[in-house]
Amino acid sequence: MRPFFILLLMISSTGFAADSRPTVRMEGKKAEVVVDLGGGSISEFRLKSNGLSPLQWDSWSFSPMPDEKPPMLPRSMGHFLCLDRWGSASEAEAAHGMHQHGEAAQAWWAVSHEMTSSTGKMNLRLRADLPVAGLSVERSIFMHESSTVAVVEEHVTNTNKIGRIYNMVQHPTIGGPFLDEATIVDTNGTRGFMQGGPMPNPEDPEVQWPIALREDGTEVDIRFLKDVDHAPNVVSFIVEEEYGWVTAISPHSGLLIGYIWRTSDYPWVNI
Repeated sequence: MRPFFILLLMISSTGFAADSRPTVRMEGKKAEVVVDLGGGSISEFRLKSNGLSPLQWDSWSFSPMPDEKPPMLPRSMGHFLCLDRWGSASEAEAAHGMHQHGEAAQAWWAVSHEMTSSTGKMNLRLRADLPVAGLSVERSIFMHESSTVAVVEEHVTNTNKIGRIYNMVQHPTIGGPFLDEATIVDTNGTRGFMQGGPMPNPEDPEVQWPIALREDGTEVDIRFLKDVDHAPNVVSFIVEEEYGWVTAISPHSGLLIGYIWRTSDYPWVNI
């Protein structure tokens, strides 16, 4: 898979709590990236001059005991990788140990290479094995010490004896205090459909970014988080240019986080 880019810009100070989980930190002069080895999530990405990470999300909040201290087990946070699937496992698959969104965010990742060159180029390489899926994945993160852009490249290897089909999706999730009712999400996606649409034609009716439809047919502008209505839950938009991009901007914190990728690798954006 070709690289995708993450950029973090300050357009205007907050603190953050340390975590005792096993992590690896790529720290430059202007920005730092933190990877949680229990699931491989990019759990934090922040500017040194601001301190707030937009990737303020932890899947433990969906557990049966969200107020209790989570166990030291792999789980998805912030930006995680969906591999070998995006979505739920069937009952039979779950019985054999498959997780929602695949094994990548439920596996322990190992650092295979970590280097900063004399020219200030930082390179972090990690890998994980997914035995149920029969895959392995290697991720490289590149960042210059004076930059606020991280370049991420991932390679997947099939360890089965025969070929297989798989799905691979990047799953960045923003949260408060970066995310509030004033935060604006934007993308160059165009035509789309609600994932909860009726089968066998969920793409009917078709919508156009940034409009989506609730179950009763009323329109909603999904650039903004305005109320507690969860519908539509997920809306998928096709990207018809050479590069796809998606950004989130928080006027209150004065930050923008954005992603860019080749649509030849993935021609969709899911909001």
